[in-house]
Amino acid sequence: IGVVCRADAGDGRPHPQLPRGEARRRPLRHGQDHQQPSAGRREGGELRRPQGVGNQRARCHQGAPSQVRIDFVILPSPVACKSGLSVPWFALLRTIDELGLDSSIVSGFLDELEQLLKGVAMMKELTLRTRDYLVSFGECMSTRIFAAYLNKLGKKARQYDAFDLGFITTDDFTNADILEATYPAVAKRLHGDWIDDPAIPVVTGFLGKGWKSCAVTTLGRGGSDLTATTIGKALGLREIQVWKDVDGVLTCDPNIYANAVPVPYLTFDEAAELAYFGAQVLHPQSMRPAREGGIPVRVKNSYNRHAPGTVITKTRDMRKSILTSIVLKSNITMLDIVSTRMLGQYGFLAKVNNNSLVALFPYSYTLSFIVRRF
Repeated sequence: IGVVCRADAGDGRPHPQLPRGEARRRPLRHGQDHQQPSAGRREGGELRRPQGVGNQRARCHQGAPSQVRIDFVILPSPVACKSGLSVPWFALLRTIDELGLDSSIVSGFLDELEQLLKGVAMMKELTLRTRDYLVSFGECMSTRIFAAYLNKLGKKARQYDAFDLGFITTDDFTNADILEATYPAVAKRLHGDWIDDPAIPVVTGFLGKGWKSCAVTTLGRGGSDLTATTIGKALGLREIQVWKDVDGVLTCDPNIYANAVPVPYLTFDEAAELAYFGAQVLHPQSMRPAREGGIPVRVKNSYNRHAPGTVITKTRDMRKSILTSIVLKSNITMLDIVSTRMLGQYGFLAKVNNNSLVALFPYSYTLSFIVRRF
């Protein structure tokens, strides 16, 4: 499925046209009412088609300042699917077939997704609300496939959509915050279902439901980890495990220093500081529920499950190791301002343009700050 659009670069200049090629256009019509796009703010950049679907010049333009205009949506044709091209629908159905599952578990979602994309193309706009609803389809389908496969293996599982499980959020589409009402709602639902019929919960990540709009929202960066820690706090678990593709938090970037080793223990403050400067650890927002609930978070490796990983807690024994990890920040410049006139003065820092500040180090009569190199 490809949504193609050419929007402003943010300064009124259009992006270059996409190359001309071949594509198949279908008649467009609206989906259901809850699928219709609504007004949102301007979004710059391009949304390109997936590789292997084909090209066509997309003459998209900005309409009103609060929306993005879209000419059409490229849908994979049956011919493309039969020829084995790597289009999303074919890949999804092929995976289901390889796992020996029934494609009916996702067929309804594929039909609804097609109708939604037709509605987007007809309205010629892609709002933040509609975008959140669009990206939710992947999670809803993948969790159903995973739960069905667990059941096939004899591991009883139950699929949950987070927005139906009790994840109540603000209506800030693409970057919603979880509200406190989420915790008792999630705990009540999961505890009740476990008592009635024990099964492994398989929950969609990074999704919620706006408390006013009742529309699907997404939690932004680190949303899937935030979903896990929210459930952990709601259930009062002893430990939350987050599985990544590395053996926990490393002492430095292994692409820079090959002998980097995992850090056994970190505090939430240390992990947040490392994440701020670009380390591949949990996003500070995703650790908030675990921190509030006093629940340790263990980062483990999906490809090396026997590795102990890194445990993130409120406090740790500083006698064993003071330094934890080193983060390399590229394309920055450090500036030093030395002046005795700063002594006893106020408002000096306010006079410094800090729009590009990365770090600030004030001393008695010296001001050192790091800025991004342009």
